[in-house]
Amino acid sequence: MVKYIDNNSGFQQWNAARDAAKKNSRWAGLLWWFILFLAAWWVMSWFMGPKSQNVAPEEVTVETIDVSDVPVTKISSDYITADVQGLRISNVELLKYASDASNDESAPVTLLGTDGAFAEVGLLATGTTAPTAATVWSDKDGVISWKNSEGVRFTRTINVDGYVISIADTVNNASGKDISVAPYARISIGVRVPTEWLNDNIKLTNVEMLLPDESENADMLCNALKKYKSGRTASRDHDDYILAPDGRDAHFIDAVTDISDEIECDHKLQQRLLEIEDEEAAALKLMLTEEDDLYNLEEDLYMLTRPVCLCAATPELLEKALRIYSGLAIYDGTWELAPEVAKYFCEKYGMILL
Repeated sequence: MVKYIDNNSGFQQWNAARDAAKKNSRWAGLLWWFILFLAAWWVMSWFMGPKSQNVAPEEVTVETIDVSDVPVTKISSDYITADVQGLRISNVELLKYASDASNDESAPVTLLGTDGAFAEVGLLATGTTAPTAATVWSDKDGVISWKNSEGVRFTRTINVDGYVISIADTVNNASGKDISVAPYARISIGVRVPTEWLNDNIKLTNVEMLLPDESENADMLCNALKKYKSGRTASRDHDDYILAPDGRDAHFIDAVTDISDEIECDHKLQQRLLEIEDEEAAALKLMLTEEDDLYNLEEDLYMLTRPVCLCAATPELLEKALRIYSGLAIYDGTWELAPEVAKYFCEKYGMILL
């Protein structure tokens, strides 16, 4: 039997075929080792890698500032009347200008007369509490005052001279500690928004305050805002935005607002502005390197419908651009200015430092 197996040509053929298969499957063996390596790597990464966590989305908080308890008083001159409600001024009537130019007996032109429209002039404080829009002041002979729980008294006097409304604030610190106080001013433009717009996530550009539609109520608006994904809500009891008008419209930005990529003010400026219309940047960054750029900027001013960040190669060129631009320009530090030069531009042209 042994002799048969040893000399059996069929068995030898089988062995030869097996050996041949081993020789021919060298790459197949490497493939199996590669598959085993991948499997081992996957198992190790599953045990050793960071585990994903489900993070619940941040809930939107809708905050409403209730000013219903703040009394409304009137200020006036021979030219205007206005309502004062704490920090806010609204319903400014221009007594010498009729709303209907063809009828001198028509009602006077009214500024900030719509719901939610007002100018707010307030104070920001560090180390103590400053009055907010909801603060109820005491009024004595036209001078309003308010004292917080730490003994810091804020006093305000409002005067009207012709068309000019001036506000003077004084702070008496009896708290026994150091505090810092800085003024701010803002204009709020309110709009009535149907909840259907919010439910459809329609983007509302440069809208600061929302009011419920006449057929709806505040609760319906607040519920729709909680699900709204095309904007953000912010508390408005202090100034956390910067007013950056473009010369026609008021825009509100924050200190970390999105600024576009650099846009050269060369002969293709108009084309570049058209190309960037669909971008989400809140402000446009315009670059000026030579005198001819000033001419292009002036020619295409009408196309600037967003806040503008002006960057110029020299302070002299920047000043000329600031004179041309009809709004308040932003400066983000490109081509760094000396502090005294930046301060000069801020005071003279209202340049906004970010």
